[in-house]
Amino acid sequence: MITQVSRQLGHEIVLNVHLVIGSEISVLVDSGIADMGGEILSMIDATSAGRSAVRFIVNTHSHHDHMGANGLLKAELGCIVAAPPALAHWHRDFDRHLAEFTDPADAGVVIPPVELAELRSTLDREHSVELHLGDGSEIDLGGDVLLRCIELPGHVRGEVGFLEASSGTLIIGDVLIGLDWPFFHGYVDTALMRGSLERLDQHLRSGAVLAVRPAHYPVMTAKEATAVVHRIMSTVEEIAAETEIAARSLGSFSARQMRDRLCERFGKAKDFRALAVANAHLLDLVGQGQLRALAGGRYELST
Repeated sequence: MITQVSRQLGHEIVLNVHLVIGSEISVLVDSGIADMGGEILSMIDATSAGRSAVRFIVNTHSHHDHMGANGLLKAELGCIVAAPPALAHWHRDFDRHLAEFTDPADAGVVIPPVELAELRSTLDREHSVELHLGDGSEIDLGGDVLLRCIELPGHVRGEVGFLEASSGTLIIGDVLIGLDWPFFHGYVDTALMRGSLERLDQHLRSGAVLAVRPAHYPVMTAKEATAVVHRIMSTVEEIAAETEIAARSLGSFSARQMRDRLCERFGKAKDFRALAVANAHLLDLVGQGQLRALAGGRYELST
């Protein structure tokens, strides 16, 4: 059995937290933001298994809106927190979490205090990750209910989804990025994002997945999720093409200049998330030999 609690974060943005229940234990997939802790406990209390059955909180990734209530829930439930290792330090050091989240390219981004305080309010208590998750990691919940990890990095460098084979349900985080949001939901590594979308597409086409439960979309069939994956793939390539066009016209430029061009082209907010997307595509072009990285965080065409 899988149940969920949802929170509307904005007109376009929904956030889903999932509880998977086996015959022996239950597992919470993500914990949303800090003030969702009470709602999540109420969801758990409404099940026949109750709080004592919840042995793990497993995080698809370590962004603030996916592990924000971990501290409270860990204390209340006495469970183990498990997450991909790449950003496990974000769980025990929220200052570092926010610094690296808002400036992943170490470009000297300064976030307005009001916005930084708003982000901090989504995190409850610092805590440790006690179990690292990677491709093929499994948690047996009993009664043929088994969660198997699938690595899906790109949105961040450490992200996993969970396939529950007996029901054919795939629970995923932010590999399905929001496309219609007012800002770039985005990714920090273009090559990893492409690879994860291709891998996700293969899983959806395999016949093993019947339902998909994403963090920021409603429950979908495999066919519906495939359509979203293909739309995201197309968007990534549109941004890549626009980055190349802008690079040719700009000559020598900074990541911020590229961000502004991309935001104007796609109608997105010129924020730190957009800068991360611009930086991801610039580094991709550097890796392909099409751009050179210069001193002072600037770039120019290689030829």
